[in-house]
Amino acid sequence: HRLNNPNEGTQRYTTTRDLTTKRGVRSGELPNIGVGSTEAERCDLTSRDVLDIVQHEIDELSRAASLLGDGQPESVARLRHQAAILTVVLEKAGH
Repeated sequence: HRLNNPNEGTQRYTTTRDLTTKRGVRSGELPNIGVGSTEAERCDLTSRDVLDIVQHEIDELSRAASLLGDGQPESVARLRHQAAILTVVLEKAGH
């Protein structure tokens, strides 16, 4: 079950057969399909968790802008703008 991805070399991808096996579907049974069948299990987040996730996204956007440097000024400006918007959101939330 290997697929070639020209951008990243050879990688392991999960196939439908892998998913049905992991879910314990036996031969002759139908796999769990349809809306929501591939969703991750949900978890409860506190307000603090949400703020931490937003801060992490700000950090990632800023890091990406720094890595691009002067080579892609429009992309850098877009990333910094997104980080600035999220920073305002955190400030208004009292973080």
